[in-house]
Amino acid sequence: MINIYPSFNTDVNVKGIAWIGLKTGSRKKFNDARKIFSAMLGKEPDAEGKDYLYFSLGDGSLLEIYMASTKKDSIVCGFAVENIDAGTEELRKIGVQLLGTKECDNGNCWQHFVLPGGTEWEIKEIR
Repeated sequence: MINIYPSFNTDVNVKGIAWIGLKTGSRKKFNDARKIFSAMLGKEPDAEGKDYLYFSLGDGSLLEIYMASTKKDSIVCGFAVENIDAGTEELRKIGVQLLGTKECDNGNCWQHFVLPGGTEWEIKEIR
């Protein structure tokens, strides 16, 4: 198999999965997902707002359900990295399409990107 992308800089250090998000445009699907994951995980969400909620999982990762302007539900997966800026630069260098710019909230930063087939992913630095 031919590798069409150069090696990813090992200084980025992908540590695992940090976050999985279910994006939905339907209030019913949002509420249904809340009920299902609450039952499956045996607990209520750790945080909840009008258009989002999340569960902290045992390994430190998060499961978030959020409302978005979309007709089709999708799942976004976020890789934990040690350095978001280095990771973003590496994605740029290897020609990956970035979505928007780096976003930060409560000390956590993330950058969304798209694979050639259209699947959305992200890298996330958790501080």
